[in-house]
Amino acid sequence: MARRLISSVVILALLSGCSGWRDSRMNPGNWFGGGEAAVPDTLVPIEAMTAVDGRPLVAQVTALSVEPTPGGIILRATGLPSTQGYSRGALVLENQDGVPVDGTLTFQFRVAPPIGPASVGTPASREMVVGVFLTRQNLRGVTTLRVLGEGNERSIRP
Repeated sequence: MARRLISSVVILALLSGCSGWRDSRMNPGNWFGGGEAAVPDTLVPIEAMTAVDGRPLVAQVTALSVEPTPGGIILRATGLPSTQGYSRGALVLENQDGVPVDGTLTFQFRVAPPIGPASVGTPASREMVVGVFLTRQNLRGVTTLRVLGEGNERSIRP
């Protein structure tokens, strides 16, 4: 009896590390809807970000930074929505097809509003940080990166 129990535990431990088992209907963790995969946050190619976006602009853009990476940079923006509960923040490219206008790539800091009433809270509890990866090809001809919020904008050189 103890031998079967130990064997079962070892087999389950080995299977729990397999992605196929994790997503399988045989996994008890998936029996009541727990196996639905979360959508990971990803870096979207700049060309795909020019779609019309109905989310409102963040109230304020409070900080902007550029972090060099192999093959390009990460543009990171910090924003402050008017209340708590905002989500799904993103930098949405305003320039048509990623072509800089007078050397400037302009992004809109978009956020999804809360569902229902939300409290204001402290600024630290409302702060959102978003980023976008820009390749060296995306940066060709770019001298300034600009991020727009509802009440202000910030610019930085790549």
